[in-house]
Amino acid sequence: MEIEHTDKFIVFEGIDSEVLADQAERLNTWLHKNILNVIVTREPTDGPIGAQCRLALNKRFDIPDFAQAVLLLSDRLDHLYRSDGIIEDIQKGKYIVCIHYLLSTYAYPYKKVPMEWLQKINRKCRWPDLVIFIDTPVDSVLERQARREGYDIELWQQKKELLEEQRERYYQAIEHCQKDGKQTSIIDGNKPADSIQRLCLTLVKNLGVKK
Repeated sequence: MEIEHTDKFIVFEGIDSEVLADQAERLNTWLHKNILNVIVTREPTDGPIGAQCRLALNKRFDIPDFAQAVLLLSDRLDHLYRSDGIIEDIQKGKYIVCIHYLLSTYAYPYKKVPMEWLQKINRKCRWPDLVIFIDTPVDSVLERQARREGYDIELWQQKKELLEEQRERYYQAIEHCQKDGKQTSIIDGNKPADSIQRLCLTLVKNLGVKK
């Protein structure tokens, strides 16, 4: 199989980070069998700004929603434009596979931040060549967490409300982006992992992979 070596930026989005990480690694393995220049990354990043973003997202310190959105933007701009960042790697012909990007920011359940404002401040951020939204049911996410961490009915309900709101925001964000001609491919996250992988690979091959 030959790969058409054009720039490719692929992003996995969704409420279930565990599923996204698994599919990103599967894609990484498949791409490495065909090409060598593949980088798997994520947002928030592992950089100094990304570390602050994770603290804010995990409520380790309290900052206003608008400030948190700007903090995430700062991490993204650093991710894109720093030396050895996404833009430079794309220019070198590398494939970028990213877990969470623009849609995750638009889908975050801010209380007072309009989605239109989030899109406006992120307008300088490169839209990916392929966005794959894996739509995992909320109960499936929570059941897996409960098996791993134990069941707490009060915590379950809190997480359920948050994830349901985030999932709804994802669909709102997808609709907003589609109006600007920015497309997202949606995959049923309730399917077995191997089936999800096959669907993802079909989308990736449509970017330029030729037999």
